[in-house]
Order: sequence, then C-alpha cells, then structure tokens
Amino acid sequence: MKKYKICKILLVILAIFLCVAFYELLGICVAYKKQPEVSNTTKKETKNGSWNECSENTERAVIIEKNPEALLQRVRLIKNAKKEIILSTFAFQSDESGKLILGALHDAADRGVHIRLLVDGMESWIDMEGNSYFYGLSSHENVEIKLYNKANPLKPWKMMGRMHDKYLIADGKRYILGGRNTYNYFLGDFPGHKNYDRDVLVVCDEPEKENSVNQLSEYFETIWEQEDSGYFHDNKKLANRKSVKNAVLELQNGYQ
Repeated sequence: MKKYKICKILLVILAIFLCVAFYELLGICVAYKKQPEVSNTTKKETKNGSWNECSENTERAVIIEKNPEALLQRVRLIKNAKKEIILSTFAFQSDESGKLILGALHDAADRGVHIRLLVDGMESWIDMEGNSYFYGLSSHENVEIKLYNKANPLKPWKMMGRMHDKYLIADGKRYILGGRNTYNYFLGDFPGHKNYDRDVLVVCDEPEKENSVNQLSEYFETIWEQEDSGYFHDNKKLANRKSVKNAVLELQNGYQ
C-alpha cells in the first residue's frame, strides 16, 4: 500500500510536469508559427539603390578585431563621455570584464553622466536578478536600466521575443556596434573559452541627421520607449544594502 501511494504521488508529479512542459512548448511554437508580412514600405526601404552611391561623410570608422581591444575601447568611450552613455546588450555578466564595464559606468555616473542601459529580459533574468553589482548601478541617481521583454514562464508565447542588439553610444558622437556581448567570452583576455567576433568603432565629431550615429540613437529611442521595455530595479534605497555598498566599492577599486 505504501509503495502504491508513492507511485501515485510520482505519477501526479510527472503529469504536472508534462502538462507544464506542454503548455510552455505549445505557447512558444504557436506564437511564432505564422511570421508577420513584410510591409511594402519596408521592402522599398531595403531596396534603396542609394546605399551603393558614393558621397562625402564626416564619420570615421575602424574595425575592432581582438577581444582585449574591444574591452579597452568600450572603457575608453565610457571614460571620456561628458553627457550621456547608451549601452544596449543581449547579455551582461558580472565577471572580470563585466565588472570593469560596470565600474566604468558607475564612475561616469558619479561624474554626472546620464547612463541608460538596455538588456534582454531573458539573459538579465539569469545574470542580473539578485546581483548586488547591478543593483549598485541601478540605484545610482544618474542611471536608468531597462529590460526588453522580461522573461515570464506564465506567458510562453512571449519567451522567444529576444533582443540581440549590441552597441555603445557615447555623447551622441561615437559608438561601438557589433556582435560582442558584455562578458569575458567576448571581451578582454581572461582565462576560459572565448568567442572571436568583430565590432566597428565609429566617430563623428559633428553629427548631422543623416549620419549613422543619429540613426542608431533614434533606433535606440524606439526600443527604449516600447511597452516591452520595462525598468529593472530602480529603487534608490537598494544602495543602502550592505552587500550593494560592498559591491560598489569593489567595482570602484577594480576600475581604478
């Protein structure tokens, strides 16, 4: 009789697990079975023949090949910023390179630079929730952090709507854009496996409307203002936690 009860409990647990798994799988698959139609406007824009035309441009660009250089150039842009930093990334971890970026951002915020950070809502759920380093940054008065499409297992039809943008804009004049996320796998020369990717660093001292730096900034604003972009912990009282104070001190010392 006791074994029968145990088997019955296990079968109930298994049934619940299978129901949840089926619900998640069904919600994910059905939502993306039919792809949206591409509008005629988009088709026209993507066939713009002027893209291949030659013209004068005040922007200068260089390819960033190596991971150590990619980390260094990001820190330089943040360090030299005077007014605003915009950072959009799919994944942001608090490992060695991540802490250097966090430290640079915190230092910039202390100088009065306005920081806006946009991170994908799935990766942030894994790497940023409950993390004192990110709480230390989010609780700074000059910092805003938003998550794109926060992960919600109760709404599986939204789970695959991810944001893979990766760029850093400084003062609306310089930006780095490419395939690198913000952690050791992509940045720096720290022990462990590495992904070899590329970025482009673009500089425009006197940006005009048609320049790519303005186009990128406008694109960021459209994502930032979307309903799917919600604030990460913006409670300034988080800064009073002992663990957060210790984390901020570690970031400051590591960055210096």
